[in-house]
Amino acid sequence: MRFEYRPTHIKEWVKKEITQKSYTNGLDTEVIQNRLERLRGALSIMIERPESDFLKWISDLGPRDSVLLPFVYNMVHKRFQKEQLIIKMASTAKLKRQLFYNLIEQCYRGGNFQPYWSIVKLAFQNNKNAIARNWSLEKVQAWEKFVQVEINHIKHICEVINKGNLSLADTLQNYFVQESHKLYEEIVIEAFSQGSKMVFHNESKLFMQFLSKSDTITAQLIVSGFIKSRCIYDLEEISVKVLEKMGTYKKQSMLWANVENSLKIEFHQWYLRKNIREFFSGINKEHERFVYWEKFVPKMQDALVIEKEKTILFYFDDVVVMEVLGTGAVYVYSTHTFEKRFGGMIEKYRDSLESHSFKTFGMHIFTLKRSMIMDKNVVVRGGWLIHSGGWQNNFDNFLRNRLNWEVNKDAILQESKNDITI
Repeated sequence: MRFEYRPTHIKEWVKKEITQKSYTNGLDTEVIQNRLERLRGALSIMIERPESDFLKWISDLGPRDSVLLPFVYNMVHKRFQKEQLIIKMASTAKLKRQLFYNLIEQCYRGGNFQPYWSIVKLAFQNNKNAIARNWSLEKVQAWEKFVQVEINHIKHICEVINKGNLSLADTLQNYFVQESHKLYEEIVIEAFSQGSKMVFHNESKLFMQFLSKSDTITAQLIVSGFIKSRCIYDLEEISVKVLEKMGTYKKQSMLWANVENSLKIEFHQWYLRKNIREFFSGINKEHERFVYWEKFVPKMQDALVIEKEKTILFYFDDVVVMEVLGTGAVYVYSTHTFEKRFGGMIEKYRDSLESHSFKTFGMHIFTLKRSMIMDKNVVVRGGWLIHSGGWQNNFDNFLRNRLNWEVNKDAILQESKNDITI
């Protein structure tokens, strides 16, 4: 007995998952494009003719041309002619499933669902069996709900994405949204701006790709959603990309102009914690100095690392604190004194960090040594501190008694929340 292998199940899968998802059915073929061009030409003539001639032309239009009417509807401006095109599309929708796909294509291309959507609904209801052949039950149910939507179609799709049953790509495929559509970009922006933690965890690569090519306005919108998702610590790869694209509001305020104050402060505090954590990471397993200074991040304005000098500057409203590793010393300067005495050198150092030679080759155009900004004679009274036994209590006492700071971590956090609210 001779057996012949036939990949029946594979063919069925290809038909169901690949062929059925190509809903444009050759819209870009030469035959369709030629027919569409002839239709445009005929319509451009008929829109100048009397109403009776236009009505007869519409009535005589065959189904192969009628299904292409969504792509020429915007050529018409007279009310009577618009009404007749809608009537023709509605009557065709009851018979031809192809019009369902063409109407969707036109909606998605321009991001405009009117006046097409009512006809989409009519086409789906009258050709449901033919249109939904080989669809999953979930997809059929999704479209039964979708055709009932009157407004906010993008919001509806984003709500489906946020439910998390399918990936963003699979959801958009079910709704026949392609990357070439205007609607695709609008959906992605809306999905990211809603601040869903699940979306950012599932679509982190897409977010970073989208962020890299976004303009300033769009970047602020989707970055706001990212910060709202509370993923800036979980997804630090994204946070780093945001930092590369936009800096922080302290460094590049114009790039954060449209971001809520609380959100841009939250991202800036992530940046400060990142700087501090990386700076102290090599000291000891407990990172006790990081733990100490981290509690003051809500009060902190900036943190500047002086590379290779094992020195970091913490900027606050009233003072600048210089933490020096190795010797274990801390210098506390009033902000006014520090800027007057060392501000020029710090500015040159910041410019050096932004220079082409540093970013490309790691070479500074200005070298700042910590000895250049170490001066015990100009610190605030009692503002030279060392890390010896019980140093945390000593630091707390100095900050509380000399600078009138709150040193309790929870109280500091509450103060910062109150400041943001105000």
